[in-house]
Amino acid sequence: MEERPGSAPSAPDGLAGQAPPALVPPKPAAVALQQQAGGAPASVIGADSRGSNEDAASAALIALGLPRLAAPPISDSGAAAEAATEAFDGVVRVAEALGLGPEQLGVVCAAVEAATTRDAAACHVFLGITYRRLQIACAAGEAAAARAWMGEMAKRSG
Repeated sequence: MEERPGSAPSAPDGLAGQAPPALVPPKPAAVALQQQAGGAPASVIGADSRGSNEDAASAALIALGLPRLAAPPISDSGAAAEAATEAFDGVVRVAEALGLGPEQLGVVCAAVEAATTRDAAACHVFLGITYRRLQIACAAGEAAAARAWMGEMAKRSG
């Protein structure tokens, strides 16, 4: 189709009648992560084709070598704080490997912080169970499971 000077460009084939991407309001981070965890077509890293992105994310997760963290004794608050900080760092590294944006990362980090700083027992459970599921997913290169974990954490953040 020919463009006339001073006129708006026409929509590419297949996009007529659709709002331009810049005019579509962004989804809140928790919603985007929950949709991603549920298999919705939206991608955390912004691509429509998930195959190659999933392969790259899987390889990146395995390469992280995310360590298994021993849940410290409930009576040792210093060890719990140290392990919580290490887990927090691991979550950030996984989020980066998955391509989470800053807003999404912030929501997940807030949930991790809440889970690890509430009290020693909650920190122990988080490190021994919740974080362990993320570590297992990463070791297996299961990007979908790691994304689902991030979605669960975002949901906890409210």
